[in-house]
Amino acid sequence: FFFQAEDGIRDRDVTGVQTCALPIFIAAGGRPRASSAQQSEAEAMRQLLLDLGVPGPAIELEERSENTIENITFVRQLAGDAPVALVTSAYHIPRALRIARAYGLNASAFPTDWQAGWHERTGWQNWLPTLEACRVSERAIREHIAALFDWRERHSRLSSL
Repeated sequence: FFFQAEDGIRDRDVTGVQTCALPIFIAAGGRPRASSAQQSEAEAMRQLLLDLGVPGPAIELEERSENTIENITFVRQLAGDAPVALVTSAYHIPRALRIARAYGLNASAFPTDWQAGWHERTGWQNWLPTLEACRVSERAIREHIAALFDWRERHSRLSSL
């Protein structure tokens, strides 16, 4: 099962193929709203899985989702109660697993795309702004904001029951 293909699609797919001897791969992800991409994230992952030697009939696509909650919901519809390997960026795993548990997806985490620390800089240089620090901050801020939207979405669904 492959999940959320922003940056690092290749890392996630390679990790999934190497660690998951599964009978089926679900490539999940639609077209981001603000994107001019011609193909969905799921289709991009399918292409890479084929290049890695996964047979076409072993790949299912989930192309409707626009966010993590929809990814989980639609994959749950495809997988049912079967166990799935949740392969996504390490920074995204905690939120993705929380959502998977909340929506009843039987998922085990397989993080990839790990981000290294500041090992090449001396201590005082860590206090200076860098482009990499901006990228790390952007990922962290995006995950925190998305967690707030996830909370709002779950509570609005519960209150409508």
